[in-house]
Amino acid sequence: IDNVTMLLSDERAYADMANAANPYGDGRATERILDASARFLNGGEESP
Repeated sequence: IDNVTMLLSDERAYADMANAANPYGDGRATERILDASARFLNGGEESP
């Protein structure tokens, strides 16, 4: 509750939290893996 109160009352703390870098990447790993798998299975060619 204390942290929520701080985020609601401290604009700087909220901005820091809202703009923090994601330590787990950009969320596009599955898309990249599927694209790479499709290229591999198509002999290196882009899939249609």
